Amino acid sequence: MQVLEFDKLGKREVDEVTAGDVCAVVGVEGADIGDTIADPENAVALPPIQVDEPTLDMVFASTTRRSPARTGRRSPAAVCATG
Repeated sequence: MQVLEFDKLGKREVDEVTAGDVCAVVGVEGADIGDTIADPENAVALPPIQVDEPTLDMVFASTTRRSPARTGRRSPAAVCATG
């Protein structure tokens, strides 16, 4: 089992963490997000947290005209703006 403490933009392996530390525990079989890891002599489970599935929203569209960047020509708006 490996305990990693997050420190600023990085992380480092540590032997223990205390209340308020943000950490990751790696290598515990059967553990999942929201599970409680506790001292076996004082095992008090916290209520499980609900984590929503990741959401990604993308829109794809096609154009009927060739992009000015591809044709090498400036758009009429660019011609007006530059004179």
